[in-house]
Amino acid sequence: MLHVRNLRISFGPQEILKSISLNLNPGEVLAITGPNGSGKTTLLSCITGLLTPSSGTIQKKKEFSLSFLQQEGPKGNQLIKEYLLSDFPNIQKTYQKMIKSISKSKDYAYAITEYMDIGGYELETKINKLIPHFGFTEEDLFRKMGSFSEGEKQIWSIIKLLLKEAELFILDEPMNHLDISMRIYLEDLIQGEKKKRQIFSNCKS
Repeated sequence: MLHVRNLRISFGPQEILKSISLNLNPGEVLAITGPNGSGKTTLLSCITGLLTPSSGTIQKKKEFSLSFLQQEGPKGNQLIKEYLLSDFPNIQKTYQKMIKSISKSKDYAYAITEYMDIGGYELETKINKLIPHFGFTEEDLFRKMGSFSEGEKQIWSIIKLLLKEAELFILDEPMNHLDISMRIYLEDLIQGEKKKRQIFSNCKS
């Protein structure tokens, strides 16, 4: 599914990673550990395509889908529902059209029909079923991101990741800002998800 061969990453004269090779097969969870500054995030960024390695190869299955949980967490102060829909641009665009046309009955009816046809309500149902497991309510979807703690923001980013149903999850420091109970829950969740997809996680040593 994912094969990395002799990957080398350097920035100018500084070599960050040298001769990295790994295989990740369906249903596997692979964790990389190491101190800060050892190149873990750099490796993940190469695999996701955000960085180009200096040499080596990264082979993936054709039509391969991945979802990347970045270390820095969500940016901005948008409504949570808008944040969760942002990975589904057609659904998000139609949702915004619905909101803007709510006072115009004909336009609103058209927008509702379009939203239903492209799977908007199915996605909302999935969101509403998922968020209680993380301690959130449907009312929280209409709060702004800035009203949540750093740990809660991290949980929202994990929920967003799960909604995409990609074949490979790449997690960069997924336990950041989480309390013990949520870390345990996330570990259990990862164990359950590995039956359906691959998970590649960066963890502190």
